[in-house]
Amino acid sequence: MGHRRLCPERDFALSAGGFALVLVAIMALVGVRPKRQRQAEVIDNLLNSGCAVSKLLRTHLHSAGDAEDDEGLSNNTMKNLISKQLHAVDSIRTPYGTLIEDMEIPCEGQPPLRLEYINPFALLYYCSTLSKEFYDFMCQTIPEGGGEISVYADEVSPSDGLKFEQNRQYNCIYWTFLSFPPWFLSRMEIGWLPFAYLPCNVVKEGATNWAKVMRRIMNVFFSTDGWNLETLGVRICNNGLWRVIRASFGCFIADIKALGQICSLKGTNGSIPCPCCKNCLGHCEYFDDAYFVHIHSAEAERFDPHTPETFAESVQMVREAADAVQMGAHPIVLANAEKLHGIVFDAESMAFDEDICKQANLPDSIFFDTMHNVCASGGFAQYEANQFCRRVKEHGFPMELLDSWYACIHSPRQGYAKLSKHWFSRRISDAHDGSHCQAYASEMLTVVSVLSCFADEWLTPQAFMPAEISCLKKLELILDIFSSHNHEHVDLLEEVTISHHKEFVALYPSCVKHKPHYQLHVARAVRRFKRMLTCFAMERKSKFTKEIASHCFKKCAQTICSYELRRLLQAVVDPLAYSAEHLRGKQLTAPPVITSLLPAEWGIRQVQLAKEMVTQKGSFSKGDVVIWFQHGTQLLRAGMILGFLSGEGRHVVHNIASVAMYWHQDGFTWSTVDPPTVLVSASLLLTTVAWHVDKDVAHHVRLLVPRVLR
Repeated sequence: MGHRRLCPERDFALSAGGFALVLVAIMALVGVRPKRQRQAEVIDNLLNSGCAVSKLLRTHLHSAGDAEDDEGLSNNTMKNLISKQLHAVDSIRTPYGTLIEDMEIPCEGQPPLRLEYINPFALLYYCSTLSKEFYDFMCQTIPEGGGEISVYADEVSPSDGLKFEQNRQYNCIYWTFLSFPPWFLSRMEIGWLPFAYLPCNVVKEGATNWAKVMRRIMNVFFSTDGWNLETLGVRICNNGLWRVIRASFGCFIADIKALGQICSLKGTNGSIPCPCCKNCLGHCEYFDDAYFVHIHSAEAERFDPHTPETFAESVQMVREAADAVQMGAHPIVLANAEKLHGIVFDAESMAFDEDICKQANLPDSIFFDTMHNVCASGGFAQYEANQFCRRVKEHGFPMELLDSWYACIHSPRQGYAKLSKHWFSRRISDAHDGSHCQAYASEMLTVVSVLSCFADEWLTPQAFMPAEISCLKKLELILDIFSSHNHEHVDLLEEVTISHHKEFVALYPSCVKHKPHYQLHVARAVRRFKRMLTCFAMERKSKFTKEIASHCFKKCAQTICSYELRRLLQAVVDPLAYSAEHLRGKQLTAPPVITSLLPAEWGIRQVQLAKEMVTQKGSFSKGDVVIWFQHGTQLLRAGMILGFLSGEGRHVVHNIASVAMYWHQDGFTWSTVDPPTVLVSASLLLTTVAWHVDKDVAHHVRLLVPRVLR
């Protein structure tokens, strides 16, 4: 099978042959146009589809487009032409400057690093002029008194996530408004706006560091002598309408490694490993003390939280120690101060810039990411799942049995990663009591849910592993709460996180690292910002940049920046990007016989049919098994989607799912015998669920319903 080229805005892939056919077809359609104009249009179409420059050259664009013309172009000439067109949108001018500008990052012992970034003021202004829907959406979602922004940063490697490639890594930096609704934040193309892409080698080689970079980034948003998003704001306008959008800084969200580098923290390497606690100690044996608390303790009520004022005092003490060393004191003075406060001195970093540090509101602006804490990069779900499976083996259930049992699970297209057929046999590590499995974050969501269901069917009836199952159920509930994107569950989240931490420490002491402690602070951040933030959406967004980076070896960061800007501008002009509910994919006009089945009072004359629909809860497809509460009640219903209907009535658009409704039997067992077809409002659909056939009763299925809905 040939290499497949991704077309992200259409969400499908073309084979190598299909890609060539599309290219030839485009050329044939524009054959009568002047040569240079035809080339420009074709290049634009291919660049907008996400095709890398190197791939464009391989298609021999000039040969395909100019077969009737004797004048040929060399590869170098064509490469320059393509590159010029790729960066054409970079220099679009606005009252706030061009869309892409550059900043200088201080470097040690060498000239400053010039980093290209997408100007957020120019971007918002230009997008509002492009799309009335974007302008209206911003006016509706950003409060009159001003909103808050969040900044995300993380390392990305163009290679497979399970195969580490160090030399070509880069950092993605995105930002968004926290007042955007959760369904919009989850949308890959437009929910998080691109800012810049920084090659990792400049950080790892010591030329600069994340603290310096983030200081300059914060200065772009909140400059004291230029544009300031909080005080001056940015003016957006469309067809004579205008409004000033203002926003203060809300939070940083990233994994602990990035957060530590951004905020000049020692992090997991320090004796004070948590930036949010004054009395939490690590790198020592477990202890009991009247004031200090060990990093592995779940006694959250004993934590003495840092405030912006106390954090500023710690920064000042480290600064004074650095000044003393500068005046001739022994370097041990600074080393001891850094160790005592868990802060690394860097005069040009964000933490040591008084204005920026005050604007950033450290450490209250730190939002620890649940995806990294729990599911990825050695998160405690990887440890717990691995050790749980090892103990399952000790009770006589080999991993091959778990693989064969999982083969009977039917997973929906959205929300669950499909595991390979030998996942448990090959990914579970039997090395020692402190080992974890290798897995993508999305795979861990599936693994935890599958292990919970396996425990219900095989372990609980035989009274095996009750303590381990209790701990696993709490982990499943934590993940289900975050999957719901509902911040109103924050009290339940806090309670179950503390309870899970205590059981996890007791059951798997060799697996306890720092991440379970960081997760204890997440509920506090959710309560403060009223958003259930995770990095899943941003990680999905990075897939497109990896596709470009895998074919780009020179000026990779600048090239990704230009591609992402093009991709964003395409998403901005799509009216459906701002619609919470809409059909997706190929649509057909419904025959009158279907229209006649709808209530007459709705006043719908024309109905569109489709196999997919996007709602506030996620994406649903034909064949998915879904659950919903019967309208106006707490009665849980379930069924398989047969299709979707959408029609405009007198006042509103009605989005409806046609569902073959199952009959509820007992617990989460449902009968599929003669299911009636019912019409369900798409807004009532809660989520898609995985399911498997009940082995004891024919024509019955068991659903893996999220515990937050139970």
